[in-house]
Amino acid sequence: AMQWLDALRTEVDTTIEPMFWRSWFGLTPPWQATDPVEQQAVRDYLQLLKAQLLLQQNDLPAAQQVLSEFPQDSALSEMALGLYATVLDEAKQVPELLAVYQQQIRKHPFAELSWRAANQIGLQFELTGVAKAALAAYQWADGYYQQQLTANRALAPLNLEQLASGELTPWQQY
Repeated sequence: AMQWLDALRTEVDTTIEPMFWRSWFGLTPPWQATDPVEQQAVRDYLQLLKAQLLLQQNDLPAAQQVLSEFPQDSALSEMALGLYATVLDEAKQVPELLAVYQQQIRKHPFAELSWRAANQIGLQFELTGVAKAALAAYQWADGYYQQQLTANRALAPLNLEQLASGELTPWQQY
């Protein structure tokens, strides 16, 4: 699978022909293969798949390297951060793991992944025997969850005028 993935990545990097898609997937997608935004999205997806394969093979250093190079502005950055946290947790790299959890909360504050990250910070402190920090982290996670829940409940259903004007709260934009 890794060889196929590397070959596919090479094809994405060098192709400008829609026939590439037909030869690999049996169809031609609706976008043009020459669109740089679409090509970057495919590259990001392949990079994420490579990291997942490396994790399945228990090659944690290689998976960590792939994920450390993942573009932070990618539409897939939320998934990449989640996978990176899994790799760091498996590798027992607690300081780096805590930093990734904090990055998840900061970059994706409305994602369910962020609430889990807030709880995982408490768990990591608990596992390392720092009870006061664990309690404080769990209390912060509970407050964070309650804040997000309150914000979510306060939202009225979206209507077409709001969508057309773009006047959305950050939660609705997420």
